[in-house]
Amino acid sequence: MNIDERVKKEIRATDFEEWRRKRAERTDSPRNCNLSWLKKSVYAPLQFSSLKEAAQVMGYLFGRDAAQYVVRTGKTEWSMSLGITCNTKEELVKIIKNHERS
Repeated sequence: MNIDERVKKEIRATDFEEWRRKRAERTDSPRNCNLSWLKKSVYAPLQFSSLKEAAQVMGYLFGRDAAQYVVRTGKTEWSMSLGITCNTKEELVKIIKNHERS
């Protein structure tokens, strides 16, 4: 079962924040496996022009529970924390392949 299949399985939660936490706990990720970070903790706004757009995108990215949360709350803005690596594409492919073998 690949990462996408594990993430898309239904996760029961009372709200989207709980769903995100449970999803993160389920996802086995290579994101911290010997990456060379240029910058960590970059906070970026995620803003949608409409509720429909927010529900579609968040639903596509995070599943039905996220889309339902967007519709229920009317929320169209979030902030995201991300990082930028210095790794080459070849290094990233190797890191991911090594992670998938473990």
